[in-house]
Amino acid sequence: MESSLGLVVRADPEGIATWPRRLLHLPSYSSLEWQPGHAYGEHQRPKYNAISYTWGRFRLDTMRGLNEALRKVKGIEIDNCSWTVPPIDPTRFTVDEFRMALQTAAASDRSETYLECDSCFVWLDVACIDQNADAGMLEIGRQAAIFRGAQKVYIWLTDFSSSRLEKIFSDIVDTSHRLLLVLEGSSVSTVEEMGESIEILDTMQKALDDLCNDPWFSSLWTLQEAFLCPHACFMSRDGQVISRKRLTNLLDLCELAWIINEATEYLIAHFPAPIENHPWLQRCEEIGSIIKEKGLLVLRSQNPMLLYSAAGKRTATEDHDYIYGIQQIFDFRLGNSAEAAIQRVYNRYELQVQLGEQLLKKYPVESQMHIFSEPVKDQNGWCICMTSRIPQEDGWMHMGHLMTQKLISECTLGLYRSGSRAIGQFSGKACSFAEFQRAACNEVGPMMEIGEGFSIALDAIRQGPQDEPLEYRTCGAMKDQRCGKEQIQLAEWLQSCYDGSTFIVLLLGRHGNPFFDKGTWFSERSVGLLLVNDMHKVDSQAYWKRIGFVVWDKEVHGLIKEWDYASGLFG
Repeated sequence: MESSLGLVVRADPEGIATWPRRLLHLPSYSSLEWQPGHAYGEHQRPKYNAISYTWGRFRLDTMRGLNEALRKVKGIEIDNCSWTVPPIDPTRFTVDEFRMALQTAAASDRSETYLECDSCFVWLDVACIDQNADAGMLEIGRQAAIFRGAQKVYIWLTDFSSSRLEKIFSDIVDTSHRLLLVLEGSSVSTVEEMGESIEILDTMQKALDDLCNDPWFSSLWTLQEAFLCPHACFMSRDGQVISRKRLTNLLDLCELAWIINEATEYLIAHFPAPIENHPWLQRCEEIGSIIKEKGLLVLRSQNPMLLYSAAGKRTATEDHDYIYGIQQIFDFRLGNSAEAAIQRVYNRYELQVQLGEQLLKKYPVESQMHIFSEPVKDQNGWCICMTSRIPQEDGWMHMGHLMTQKLISECTLGLYRSGSRAIGQFSGKACSFAEFQRAACNEVGPMMEIGEGFSIALDAIRQGPQDEPLEYRTCGAMKDQRCGKEQIQLAEWLQSCYDGSTFIVLLLGRHGNPFFDKGTWFSERSVGLLLVNDMHKVDSQAYWKRIGFVVWDKEVHGLIKEWDYASGLFG
């Protein structure tokens, strides 16, 4: 259909619900289009599996200076396609290897062949998303439903043969087990003992580095697929499914990566001798860097608010893909992927504003539970960006678990538009920071010590007041403050820093039920946004600068006596 302006407006087929627009049928290698009644050819409501892999960087039809042999390479042949499947650099994978992977993915059980199994359908992007038509963008906006509807999802790692991938997984599992034994036995207490155990870290570091160098771990689109399908199985270049004890799927890998990261960070913190640049210490830091840079901790956390920053470390063909490639984590359809969207090119900033606006509506509390590791432009602090992060969990009110709980909103957040500007808007209950500091730092409840019932996290700024400790929030030097004495000092400093300004804690929401984490029960948590007003106005409305957020427990909440209504713009 067309809009009144003559621009194309598209819509999903009526009644398609969560079904893919197309499925690839094997052994015919035909791309069958969805029909009413959820039929694909003669098959109604078929089971299907899906493949997560990366190919965009390796398509030959977009490369220049190809030799004659590469110019002759053809893509895999798929029947019933109005588009040509792009040819792929055969050093990445050949057409025959592609077919082997598809045949494995079509089988619902490893003991079956794709000809014997009852699921002969696979969802494959190049065969099921029209590579030419604008309708392909609509299907990009339905990725969550497609991958969640698959019976099984296979991660195709094309760098490795089955034997090589088995060896890598074996090394990761074995060395992580040995590392835990080192920790449990406290056998690393001297520099000499460290030297004896460095072989464990060497093997682990090499295995993780080899594995994560596969392009799948640097692709933007596979990050979203990984988040949607944590139980996806690994498949080698030759189409063999890899299964190792304690490492049978992506979730196992992420869990193991988290354990390894915790272990290496513990070892770094308890380094037995003040010796810089020791190889043992360097290995621990390198292992932690691999795990974090490749997003394994983000995937393990299942915290969707971390996906945008993780996406920034991945490779994208177009800049706007950094939003399109993660939007379905939230079940959003933004820009050109939305139904009834007028076709035009949206830049990343426009899409980021759309993302932020939808997050304010759907996740008003969670949308603000992050801090900026780099300064953001004035009035842009209402929206997550690539520099957003979650404070370190150690000593930070069990943030990781809290983010996975259902949080009850206690305020109203939205978006205010003024010309080309988009600014956050809020209304709800708030208390002065002075009142919060009095309750949190100077009063003692029956179940807590002073300073242990709250945690403040601050956004980074380029340069703070002269007396500000660098580790509070100056870009490049900031660190997360532990509960207790450090938090008390931070709260006291904040109160003195903004003593002459209006400084409030906006009550964002709360987690209403006790939760169990790491062997301990924790009471209700409340979440607040730290806002400072310097008498600046936007369109005659009071404007508040976001400087961070704070989490506090039930004991502190009961000691806050003065709540007032507040409203305005923030960013």
